[in-house]
Amino acid sequence: MSGDQPSISLKPGVLWAQRKDALYVTISLGDVKDKVLDLKEGSLFFKGKSGTPKPSDYEVTIDFYGQVEPEHSRQLSTDREIVMYIKKKETGFWPRLMSQSQKCPWLHVDFNRWVDENDSEPEAGMDDNFSSMLSQMSNFNDYGGDDADVDSDDEDLPDLEPPTKKSDETKASDEVTEEVKKEANGEVEEDEAKKEVAGETPA
Repeated sequence: MSGDQPSISLKPGVLWAQRKDALYVTISLGDVKDKVLDLKEGSLFFKGKSGTPKPSDYEVTIDFYGQVEPEHSRQLSTDREIVMYIKKKETGFWPRLMSQSQKCPWLHVDFNRWVDENDSEPEAGMDDNFSSMLSQMSNFNDYGGDDADVDSDDEDLPDLEPPTKKSDETKASDEVTEEVKKEANGEVEEDEAKKEVAGETPA
């Protein structure tokens, strides 16, 4: 029998935790190539290659228990994992991540970020660490365009100082120059007055 066998996509390991207003989803796969990450209101789709020397294909689709807001969600890819902050459309704890109650060997609870529904506050430092990471995250539709993000940010930066506005140093220099002029004019007027008293005609 000849011919190439069709490639079989593997399931990446997925961790999840939640708050009343958001999901924390992590794909435990590092150095991902050809990444496709598509977040919709009711699902998350991931596809990519990882591994050496011959990368393997990975793919997974998660149909959520509830609705989410892709436009208010963010993601960050590192050399070890892909971390996602996914905003829930409605506030409240979900009984599970997926729409169907089923056991998935690749899906696990992220106990490092997990908070029970009855707990009013997460452990100290837990959300602080994620907040620091959140500041480095990009929107889902920006994961392939870091350079474009930098350029667009530069274009939106306002001028540090309006061109018509003089700096304090320039103002001070102008004031000193004006004082020198006044003193010089005063000396000229004083010399002319002396000449008039002496009977000389000023030039």
